[in-house]
Amino acid sequence: HSYEPNSRDLIDLKQSELFIFISINHSPWLISESQVSDLLGHGQYISFETLLDLEPHHHDDDHEATEHDDEHDHGFDFISNPFYVLTIIDNLTHYLAEIFPEHSDLFETNGHDYYDALYDLVFDVSTNRKANAPQVIYFVGHNALAGFSDAFNLDIYALDENVSPNSVASSVEVANFITKLKEENITLIFVEEVYNITTVAYIASQVPGLHVLELHTFHKISIEDYNQGIGYLDLIQRNINNLEMIG
Repeated sequence: HSYEPNSRDLIDLKQSELFIFISINHSPWLISESQVSDLLGHGQYISFETLLDLEPHHHDDDHEATEHDDEHDHGFDFISNPFYVLTIIDNLTHYLAEIFPEHSDLFETNGHDYYDALYDLVFDVSTNRKANAPQVIYFVGHNALAGFSDAFNLDIYALDENVSPNSVASSVEVANFITKLKEENITLIFVEEVYNITTVAYIASQVPGLHVLELHTFHKISIEDYNQGIGYLDLIQRNINNLEMIG
C-alpha cells in the first residue's frame, strides 16, 4: 500500500503492453483510472476489480487528500475470498486470450488448470465449514480477512480492527487481547504474514504454552516465499492447513 514507483518502474510501465493491478484502493499510488492511462502511454490496463464487474469504491480525482488517506478504504475485500478469485481467473483468462490471440491456447490451458486446482482445493472445505458453527480464531494483525472469513465460515477476533496494514495496535489493545486469550483459555493464535515480532513475542510471554501459526492476508509476501515462487494457490492451501490445526 505504501509502494511508490521509481524512475525505472515508470519507464517499464511506459513500455508495457498490458498492466494488471488489483484496484485503485489496493494501489493508491495509481491515484485514479486516468492516472493509470497516463502512466502507460499506449499500453492497455485492467484491474481485478473490473474483472469482477464490481462498482469501484476508490476516490475521484477531484477529492482532496485528507488526514485519513493513509488509512484508505480497501473497498470490497475480494482478494482473500478464493471464490471471487475464481471469477477473476476465468475472466482474466478470456481477456488475455483476446488481447494476445497468438498465445490464446496457452492462456486458456493455464487459466483453466489454475481455476480447476483452486476450485478443487476450496469447494469441499468451504462447504463442510459452512455446515457447522463458525470457527473462532484469534488473530494478531489488521482486520483484512473479511472475504476469507466468508469463504470458510470464520469468526475472527483481531488484535487490530483497523483495515489499514500500516496501523499499529496500541498498548491498550494488546493488553485487552491478552486478557481475552486468558479468559477463553486460548492456546493457539494466528499472525499475519509479515507480523510485528516484538508484539507477538510479548503476547506469547504473557500466555504460557501459546502456539503461533500464520494466517495469510494476501497483502504482503515474505522474501522466503517470494524466492520459492509461492503463489495464491499455495497460500490458500497453507491457510487451510493451519486452520485445521485448531481441531
